Amino acid sequence: MKIIVTIAKNELKIMFYSPIAWLMLIIFIVQSGLFFGDIVENIATTVAATGRNISFLSFIFFNDSTYGLFPKVQQYLFLYIPLLTMGLMSREVGEGSIKLLYSSPIDNTQIVLGKYLAMLVYILVLIGSLFAFVALGSLTINNFDYPQVLIGMLGLYLLAATYAAIGLYMSSLTSYQPVAAVATMALLAILNFVGNIGQEYAWFRDTTYWLSINGRSDQFINGLACSEDVIYFVVIPVLFLLFTIFRMTHYRNSFSRSRRFMRYAGLCTVAVGIGYVSSMPRFMAYYDASATKRNTLSKNSQEIMKEVGKKPKITTYVNLMDEFFRYGTPREINNDTRRFRQYTRFRPDLKMKYVYYYTNPDKVAFEARFPGMRDEEIVAKLAETYEVDAGMFLSPEEMKAEIDLSKEKYRFVRKIETADGRSTFLRIYDDQLAFPNEGQISAAFKRLVHPPSMVGFLTGHGERDIMKTGDRDYSLYVSDITFRYSLVNNGFDSQTVSLSDKREIPGEIDILVIADVREPLRENELAAIKRYIDNGGNVLIAGDVGRQAQMNPVTEMLGVRFMEGVLANNMEEGAQNLIYNRVTKAAADSSRVYRGFAHPRAQITMLGAVGLEYETDRGFNVLPILTSDSTKSWLETETIDFAAEKAVLNPEKGEEMKPHVTMLQLTRTVGDRKQRIVVSGDGDFCSNSELIRSRGGMSSRNFELTMELFRQLSDEAYPVSTPRKPSADNEYHLSVERIPLIRIAYVGMYPMIFLVLGIVILIRRKSK
Repeated sequence: MKIIVTIAKNELKIMFYSPIAWLMLIIFIVQSGLFFGDIVENIATTVAATGRNISFLSFIFFNDSTYGLFPKVQQYLFLYIPLLTMGLMSREVGEGSIKLLYSSPIDNTQIVLGKYLAMLVYILVLIGSLFAFVALGSLTINNFDYPQVLIGMLGLYLLAATYAAIGLYMSSLTSYQPVAAVATMALLAILNFVGNIGQEYAWFRDTTYWLSINGRSDQFINGLACSEDVIYFVVIPVLFLLFTIFRMTHYRNSFSRSRRFMRYAGLCTVAVGIGYVSSMPRFMAYYDASATKRNTLSKNSQEIMKEVGKKPKITTYVNLMDEFFRYGTPREINNDTRRFRQYTRFRPDLKMKYVYYYTNPDKVAFEARFPGMRDEEIVAKLAETYEVDAGMFLSPEEMKAEIDLSKEKYRFVRKIETADGRSTFLRIYDDQLAFPNEGQISAAFKRLVHPPSMVGFLTGHGERDIMKTGDRDYSLYVSDITFRYSLVNNGFDSQTVSLSDKREIPGEIDILVIADVREPLRENELAAIKRYIDNGGNVLIAGDVGRQAQMNPVTEMLGVRFMEGVLANNMEEGAQNLIYNRVTKAAADSSRVYRGFAHPRAQITMLGAVGLEYETDRGFNVLPILTSDSTKSWLETETIDFAAEKAVLNPEKGEEMKPHVTMLQLTRTVGDRKQRIVVSGDGDFCSNSELIRSRGGMSSRNFELTMELFRQLSDEAYPVSTPRKPSADNEYHLSVERIPLIRIAYVGMYPMIFLVLGIVILIRRKSK
């Protein structure tokens, strides 16, 4: 060991007695300082402009893939190491000093480990220079998340150490230093690209995917240490260090080509074998350093995964003729399976299977793209385009014999099932994210353990339709499989309930929805609804303008009435019957759920709403949830057609500018459970048109409120809640005025320290 340390000291002296090491360090600090200055300025400007705190500041400053410092350092780190390693061995060969080393009582292993140790020390200085940036972050951010940031720095260090081992080996292959540097960059480029090679072959994809260094430190930078990545950063450097030792041994001693090949091949086989085993979920271990455990499943999701039955399996059905086929191509299988890595962490026995087929879901579109071609010919053309084997796809007949996906519109879909035969579907959605988040995935797994909540929609009186796509209908939030926030994608099932031929609400109904009744309910229907409510059933009642006479018989049994007239506003722009509602202080104080909607710009929109009046002596606890704006709205009793005439506040008719309750919640205890009833003065707040409508300058959160209402109505069974500890590092103390000083300090003064130190050392060295 003493010899290794001695070699390392000598190598460090050579390194720091030359300008290259100092120059690399100074450039690295300047480049990091420029990036860090931009980050500091963006955050300080945002805080000053909005006056609001920003959550997860530690992560945003250092770990975030878009704004953070560490991901930016990762992007250019590979440029520095080859310039530092290019002379480690090639200099010895070129100057002839290698012969002195060979003639000394030092073996090849000591030489290689000594030089590598020198590089590890230099990399420690290089990455350690980032502590100055971390120090500023800790001083300006309350409750700074040290473990998360330090794990990110560890990832950068391990990545640079791996680069150094590769550079050391490439340096041993040539006596020309520039060639060694270029060769190292070329090999790093290959290791970045190798993960894309052979991904269409099941027997080959895992090997090349594991060998790839691309994104290998991403999890570290995110604050998560995984045993697979740790083992990679041990195995790959050891592999190239052994390659270097073999190279030096072969230089000193004569070996046949076959023997050389066997030695290298044996090492590669062992390394790949270790990598393959370490990437198996059952052998993985994790450490989430983030304070909020952002890289780990929430407690609720973990409990769900514990309850899921034996041998869970996800079968992904991929249609060649579907626009989302690209997500499930054989080349994308490894990337796709990593989307469930948080789940395989807690259920290593979770298996993934892929089934490929073809079915033409849109004859018109494909006829336009491939005129006059049969489906088989289209399949051959598409297979050629995607560079896949056309023979791997099941025909429509073969696929139908296995499973009927017509209700899924033959889209990219997954079937989650357990050994006891329970199953459910997990879909992708027509939005920018496409893939389900933790809430939707956990809801699908939970359906295998707990039955979905059944929502019954009263029908037969002109109510909102849950299947139609009209503006006033409810298909988007109820049954649309392409919408992320629809009930069907978050643990609910739905059905229509007609009381024309029934005396009672079906027993399987967990939540009854009565939305915008247009025709009067008969006495037997009102009686059935009353019995359902008296028995403790949860209900959502949504009225609308002009429906007071039909809706009040339902709500009067609860002590609630829809007021006559329509809410109007005095805003100069936009429809006068468009009401922006605010969450009441009582609701925000009573529940974390409603508190999240209390931000001034996060409002709930209602187009055509009526006010609600209520009594508090009917045995219910009454909680107003939403009210209209007190300074901009009143209950208009004269104007009917807002498109044809302008509503004017008329105090003589009793019209008064004041807030009106537009949504309220009734609760009481029935038996051993809590009954919840929600009444809304508007049926459009969750209609198809209102959920997708965008109004400039205003953040409408109708779909989020809809989901939260159904969470409470389902007794918090669905959608699955995935809460985590709130961010504690959300206060930032650095004014915009100090940004120029920060830039001067980190781009000018900080690297100047190393510049002066380097000049002093080089001058003293030269003087000797």
